[in-house]
Amino acid sequence: AFGHPEWAVLAKRAADFVLRELFEGGVLWRSFRDGVRRVEGRIEDYGALAEGLIELYMATFEPAYLESAAQLAEAALDLFWDEDAGGFLSAPEGEGLIAAVYALTDEAAPSGASSLSHALVRLTGL
Repeated sequence: AFGHPEWAVLAKRAADFVLRELFEGGVLWRSFRDGVRRVEGRIEDYGALAEGLIELYMATFEPAYLESAAQLAEAALDLFWDEDAGGFLSAPEGEGLIAAVYALTDEAAPSGASSLSHALVRLTGL
């Protein structure tokens, strides 16, 4: 990892923590404190983590990270894809929102739909 093998070790430690503590039963959580998970993840959380896990796989060639990225992407499709509209929701249906909100545009950071789409494309090639 850029001539710094310790960066891969740190990235693995962070990814292992997130996968162990914040991703369970197809649900990704946004925060964790004192053993308590809070706030379910949004599409940008799923997309960014899936991309990060793919990069970690590419750096370490440890298949567990690629498998976790695929599981995360599959969970995100189940939660956020709206077949009728042909687009990704920003939050899962049933979140108490008055109207469905779609992840349509990128701004300073990529939208969750862009991150997730990029991860899905990369997963098909790996």
